[in-house]
Amino acid sequence: MSLLALRNEVRRLAERLRQAARPAAAREEPRTHADRLAYFVKHSEFMLQRGELDWPGACRGYADAIAAGDDQRLADAHHWLLAMVNRCLEGVSPSTLAEWSELTAWFEANLERLHEVARAN
Repeated sequence: MSLLALRNEVRRLAERLRQAARPAAAREEPRTHADRLAYFVKHSEFMLQRGELDWPGACRGYADAIAAGDDQRLADAHHWLLAMVNRCLEGVSPSTLAEWSELTAWFEANLERLHEVARAN
């Protein structure tokens, strides 16, 4: 697949996901969280091919939030999925939770040293 075709495919996916995320009043037909989840799951292979290895876990988190009926968890899980789509659309390299945790730990372990370097400059 050419880079242009891939880019167009990612844009189409992102637009469809944006449509699913729009408020019910702004859509022609209302969608439930279960409808959105089905849509996200349908695109799992695509997102995995793009390197979003946490996509299945994010879908499970969204499903768990739906089952719990927790509005904050629903918002967080939905945001996580959309953030992955946006990264893909913008050409930003994927970052797994494990990589994020490692990076966070490194920054925490080196925070004082980073401040010292910043003060020296």
